[in-house]
This record gives sequence, structure tokens and C-alpha cells, in this order.
Amino acid sequence: MAKSGSKRGAVKKLGSNKKSAPQEDFSISEDAKKQIFGFLLSLAGILIFLSILSYSERDQATLERFSFLDLFRKETYSSLYVIYNWLGIAGALLSNFFVNNLFGYFSGAIPILITLYGGLLLFKQKFSRLIQFSIYFLLLMVTTSSVAGLVRILWGTDNVPSRYSGAVGDYISAIFYQTLGSVGASVLLLMALALNIMFVIDGNLGKSLDRLKRMSVFIIGKLKSLRKPKEESDDDVLDLEEEEELSPLEQEKERIRQSKYGTEKEEMDEEPIKETTINRPVEEVIDEELNLPKPKPLAGDVSGVKSKKELSETEINPENYNELEGSGDEEDDLEEEVLENYEHPGLSLLEDYPQTKDVITDEELTNNGKLLQEKLLKFGIEIEKVFATPGPVVTLYELIPAPHIKLSKIESLQDDIALAMKAKGIRMIIPIPGKGTVGVEIPNSVAQMVSIKDVISSKKFRETEKLLPVAFGKTIEGEVYVGDLAKMPHVLIAGATGSGKSVGINT
Repeated sequence: MAKSGSKRGAVKKLGSNKKSAPQEDFSISEDAKKQIFGFLLSLAGILIFLSILSYSERDQATLERFSFLDLFRKETYSSLYVIYNWLGIAGALLSNFFVNNLFGYFSGAIPILITLYGGLLLFKQKFSRLIQFSIYFLLLMVTTSSVAGLVRILWGTDNVPSRYSGAVGDYISAIFYQTLGSVGASVLLLMALALNIMFVIDGNLGKSLDRLKRMSVFIIGKLKSLRKPKEESDDDVLDLEEEEELSPLEQEKERIRQSKYGTEKEEMDEEPIKETTINRPVEEVIDEELNLPKPKPLAGDVSGVKSKKELSETEINPENYNELEGSGDEEDDLEEEVLENYEHPGLSLLEDYPQTKDVITDEELTNNGKLLQEKLLKFGIEIEKVFATPGPVVTLYELIPAPHIKLSKIESLQDDIALAMKAKGIRMIIPIPGKGTVGVEIPNSVAQMVSIKDVISSKKFRETEKLLPVAFGKTIEGEVYVGDLAKMPHVLIAGATGSGKSVGINT
């Protein structure tokens, strides 16, 4: 009995192993489903567009005597039923619905959007950008079909076929025509059509208006350039004729008049590109024999000055005083040692670096100023004055725009200016506080070395009145910057990797 029981248990175990065998999963993932649906959607959009494109009015007579049951009859596919649509009977039915019952040929916008959405699903892209475009594109479809319907009303339905407007376009144009009349409906629909085209192309009315302005300036400039040679030749002919008619005395007077007022005319006809004013910092002569600034006299060395023991905590550090009430512990003051014969180290101990004060030349600064003005002029921004202040690493260009120019318009062109100046990146200060100018900081092609010897040998550092002077380096204008460590309870040194923060701290 025990043996038979063990056999039954073994059989049960084998059965349980067969049940727990892994089953193959034939399910389709969500991404694959979306891709398949996107492919089918794109295919449907392309087929619908081809049916609309190959729409033919000759298929209408065939469709009028065609019913759904005729699809299953053999005679339907004989020579009795001639279909001119590229997609056969299905294409004729689809094109008839879209062209005659909706928006005419402009109904092709619907299958175009269907194809785009299917393509985004197929290639796993997001719909965020396409949604806004779809709204503008559908509005453009409605507007164009309505304009075509209004043209049919004004010019006659017999002269303009209905396939250009469709039933919906005829209905909308009829409403506007009856409500506003021919003139009001024409103005309203044409303005709506222009706005829709702008929104479809740029998606922003401001960009579209700037584009139109640039196009108009370009066209006017081309027309002027074409007319200018002709006008000059006509002026030359007139001048010759006048010279022939004038007497020798009058001709001499005319030459004197032209020589006197010719320069003024040239100044009036000059280009709006202004000369760049260059502001370089005044370089100071380095004296290697001068010692570093001597420290302030110690408390016990000057008569009439309180000793350190007599000074309170508030008098010692008035700006960073944090007195603890009730604390009776007093720290013992250390006695100060005065070294009477000590001499400070001289500047000759520091290393010399080659002078690179003309890293960026005046010619390069002038050319950059002209290039900057030319780029701004392309966008309709006129500059009255330009100042260039070259620094060791960055050059600051201060611009004074014309009174009618908005500062926000200049700020939007930051990337375009960086591209025109071939710079890695620029920084715009709009406006510069206290100056009323627009600042554009452009990195120099070659950075200038700022040595500690140049900084501490400057007049500004030697003649400072600060308690604990610290020469941090040079500002963007190239001037030496000296701070007072006594007024800095906390100091933060920031900068990118490799810019010299640790070297500055150690120095």
C-alpha cells in the first residue's frame, strides 16, 4: 500500500509539472499597436488625398445610378461603369463626399493631417507641435473654401465650378454675403485668409509682420537699385545739356557751387553705420622696485589711539558684531609683536609675462562694431552711437539705439547676433544701469593674461585706503579691482571649471 501511494504521488507531481509549463505569449505590445495604427492611418490619409486629387465630374453620372448592392454584381465591373478616379469606385465615392459635400478641393487638408498624425504614431513622435498647426491649417481650409464660395456668388455660379468651394464653403460665404454685403464680406474673408496664412507659416503674428517688413524693405531696395543707374544716366545727360546752354562764366559759378556744397550732400547720403568709439583703460607704468603697500600703523605705535585692551568688541568690528548676552568668558588678548627692521618683499620676485595689452586691435573693434550695426539694421534697428570697451577676456559694446526702437526687440536677437559675430556666446545687458545704453558683451578671440604683478603694482592698489586690501584682478573694462577683506565676512568665488578659482584663492 505504501508503494502504490508513492506512485500516485509521483504521478501527481508529474501532472503539476505539466500544468506549470510556461505558455507562449502572442500578445502585441502597446508600442507595436500604435505603430500599426499609425501606418494604417497614414495609408488611409494618402489614399483619401489621391481620391480627392483625381476627382472627376464625369463620375457623377455613374454614381447617380449606383447603389450599394451594385458592388456585388458582375455588371458593375464591366464597360458599362467607367470610373475616371484613380482609386476606382471607392475613390469616386470618397472624392464626391469630400469635394461636393464639404470644402471642395481644399478638403485635401483633412487627409494631409491624417497622414501627419499617422506618421507621428509610426515614428513614436509627440503631437504637441502638430496640434497647433492642425487648428490653423483647418481654419485655413474653411477660409479658403469660403473665399471661393464668395467668388462664385460675385462672378456667377456658372463661371466658377462648385468643386472649388464645396457645400460648406457656399453656405458660409452666403451667410457673410447676406449679412455684410459684397464689400464687407470680401474685406472680412480676405483679412481672415491673410491672418490664417501667417499663422500657418510662422505660428506667430509678430514673426509674420517682421517677415513682411523685411520682404518689403528688400523689394524696395531692389527697385531703387534698378532705377538708380537709369536716373544717374538721365542726370548726366541733363548736366551736359545744361553745361552746353550755360555761358563760360555761369559754368564756372556752377563748379564753385558744387565744390562748396558737394561735401554736405555726401554727408547726407552716407550710410547709417556709425563709427565705433573705443574706450581703452589707461595703462599704468609698473615699477618693480616699489614695495607692496605698507600695513596700517599698529594700535600701540600711534599716540592718541586706544590700545587693543581699551577697545570694545563693537569698536574692533562694528559691522560684524554679534555680542552674546550673559557670557562672562573673556578671551585673553595676544600680545602683538612689532618687527621694526622687517622689509616687505619687492615686485621683482614675481614672474614677468609678455605684454598683451593689444590683444584685440582698434581695427578689429571697429569692424566688430560695424558688423554689429549691420546685423541690427537688417532687423530694422538703427543705432545712433557705439562705444567699445575692450577688457582682458570680454569686450563690452555699448549701443545707443534710436528713440523709436523698443529694447525687447533687441533682446530677441541675441542668438542672431552671436551667429553673426561668430562668438561662442554673448551676454546682453538691457539696459546698462545708470547709463541708458544697451550692453553687448562679446568674448575676445584671444584672452589676455592678467598677472598678479600687473595688479598689485597698479596705482589703485598702492594708494588704497582700505584696511585689508585684496587685489582680485581686473574688471570687464580692464580696470584693477581692489576689495577690502575687512568688510567681507563671507566671500563667494564662482566660475566654470578650469577658469582659475583655486589659483585665485592660492594667490
